Amino acid sequence: MIAYFPELYPDELFYSTVARYYSHLYPSYNMAIEKLCINKNSRIDIEFGLKALNKETRSFFEKTYGLRSILLNHTMFLQYAMFETNDRRMQAEAILLDGEGDIQSALRFPKNKNGTRFLRYCPLCFNEDKQKYGEAYWHKAHQIRGVDVCNKHGCFLHNTNIEISAKSSPRLWVADDIVVNCEADLASEVEQQFADYAIQLMKVRTTWNCPINEWLISKLEGTKYISARGKRKFVNELYSDMLEYCKEFGRVGIEKQHQLVKLFTGYNNNFLDICMLLFFLKVSIKELENPYLPKESQTERFDKQVEQYYQEGLGCYRIARKVGSSPTTALKTNSIKDKKQRNYSNRAGATKQNWEKMDKEMLVKVKELCEKIYTGDGDRPKRVTSFAVTKGMGWPDKRLNYLPKCKELVKTYASESIEEYWARECVWAYEKIMKESVNINWRQLRDMTNMTRENFERCKKYLSNYTDNITADKIRRII
Repeated sequence: MIAYFPELYPDELFYSTVARYYSHLYPSYNMAIEKLCINKNSRIDIEFGLKALNKETRSFFEKTYGLRSILLNHTMFLQYAMFETNDRRMQAEAILLDGEGDIQSALRFPKNKNGTRFLRYCPLCFNEDKQKYGEAYWHKAHQIRGVDVCNKHGCFLHNTNIEISAKSSPRLWVADDIVVNCEADLASEVEQQFADYAIQLMKVRTTWNCPINEWLISKLEGTKYISARGKRKFVNELYSDMLEYCKEFGRVGIEKQHQLVKLFTGYNNNFLDICMLLFFLKVSIKELENPYLPKESQTERFDKQVEQYYQEGLGCYRIARKVGSSPTTALKTNSIKDKKQRNYSNRAGATKQNWEKMDKEMLVKVKELCEKIYTGDGDRPKRVTSFAVTKGMGWPDKRLNYLPKCKELVKTYASESIEEYWARECVWAYEKIMKESVNINWRQLRDMTNMTRENFERCKKYLSNYTDNITADKIRRII
């Protein structure tokens, strides 16, 4: 039972609060960890902090503050999850709130390109906190990657010698114990504005109802970085202008052009990269509170406008001047027709097959093969994939494209997640070992399945789907 825990200060890292708890009550680090965490070898992560807590501690924080409130307001969670898909963000939330699973598999973490990262502080905030609260603490806003300025005082942040790394020795560092550099060097006005923008962005609670990359592309409309019809993005010019702009206030900017390209293709969700792009494009924070795509895309609106001008009797040169495009674009737009969806079953060829008939005839055989792959047919179970089925049937690579019913059946089997497959494999290995031996341990399961401890942790909750609850509990105790 936790009888006392310090108050969470404004913008305080949860790690900082736990460190103050340790300094207020316990003579040793191990005593504090044994009280709060699963075991004495647990570590309170500087950026997230919640995962290692035991059930009693979680229950206390849930009743006192709300675990989700701590996660969103007092950890660095949103720095990594804000621009993830809703599904991935919910998965990451569940891992941190429940304490089960691997956060590295749910979120994408940028590499430390500038070497080691350290806990940081603002000397003016440090002194103000000491005067107001009687003690200093670690601020969440000071730990955002790539933001080197305190948005409150406009001065540069100082590094401590406390490394932010899972490889460093576990310890609870109290802010009061560090040697403070009292020099406060003011940043430029633009640097202060960027720091304030990034910190305000971290406070936004957004649910994405549209693809993030498409929303970013929509913010280019009306700029010189996208064509009038919206089909071409001038990334070279955008990247060059961003570099020049960032140099004016001492920032490197987005380091590589391909990182900028990936923002628009959906393969880069880096908080700092997106923040810099939005800041450069002068997108207001309010627009992020309720992001949405227009009902009609830029291309659709352009095409309608061109069509209307043609109906009014204008020529392509006059239309081009009105819509801000080349005459060629205006001319081609009038003749563009929507592409028909390709029907593979109607493919022309020298030996045209009756695909519909084949689809019906092969459905039973494909199902038998899927079951054989899924169950292992007396051997190790495997994942059902289009490649495995195509190979097993002796078909050419694209054959399933012509057999829609067979393809849909394969998709049903292939929708299984990797964690569900691991759980299925665990049950198979457990039952196989039990037939051959009375005793069973983790190492035997590890050798037979080639799974790591992290893999075992991630598949635990799915075990009951593939065996009875008693057997599932036995496997959980082993792994």
